[in-house]
Amino acid sequence: MVYRALGWEPPAFAHHPLILGSDRSPLSKRHGATAVSQYREDGFLPEALLNYLVLLGWTPPSGGEVLPMEKVVETLSLSGLSKSAPIHSVKKLEWLNTSYLRNMDDMELAERLTPYLEKAGLPTGSMDYHYLEQVAGALKENLVLLSQVEEYLGIFFDERFRLDEEARAILAETANQETLRSVLEGLEGIVGINPGDWPSLFSQLAKKTGQKGKAFYAPLRAGVTGKMKGPELIKTIPILGRERVIKRLKIALSTLS
Repeated sequence: MVYRALGWEPPAFAHHPLILGSDRSPLSKRHGATAVSQYREDGFLPEALLNYLVLLGWTPPSGGEVLPMEKVVETLSLSGLSKSAPIHSVKKLEWLNTSYLRNMDDMELAERLTPYLEKAGLPTGSMDYHYLEQVAGALKENLVLLSQVEEYLGIFFDERFRLDEEARAILAETANQETLRSVLEGLEGIVGINPGDWPSLFSQLAKKTGQKGKAFYAPLRAGVTGKMKGPELIKTIPILGRERVIKRLKIALSTLS
């Protein structure tokens, strides 16, 4: 009636099935975030959220779930909407967000992470952007949400480096401290390490310590990153470089003693 009163032709209306919460009741505040701004603050990508919303009540003919917008425009049809009520799943949204993060170019991911780094108190304006790009590439497999970057800041930024409780527990063992001392001694005797040298260098250092597998890598991870979880050491250590790895090992050993 409003459209016609204004002299406009009314559009065709279609009804989307009611979206339900995980308990199969109508979606409401108790089921989680209610504002788009909250999803942004949590670190969901807009394209992942849009992709997720498109899949609520509609299944693409291809059966695929990660759909770029141009593919949605090409294939979405109202006739394909399900008549049964779809269920809102944060796990599904997180899975889609992870998929988009892992397929994102490192440079773009660095740009997306910048606001979250600044919110955490890091002056990104004075940072080497190539370094941020490397950090983004290393974290790509670990992030579910952009905001989770704060959990890994201590790995890549010295001012946040600390040994967490799990790392301290690993390094409290005398054998693991000896492993770190042996690695430190080995690194101090080597100069001019290029990023591509680290894989073979790991083998040399492991042989020097007499340890292998977890017995070598667990204390090394604890001493260099301060955490027992995070990106692979083969990605992390080349970014940090020899000097910073030596500095971290000395800090870890002095902290323990």
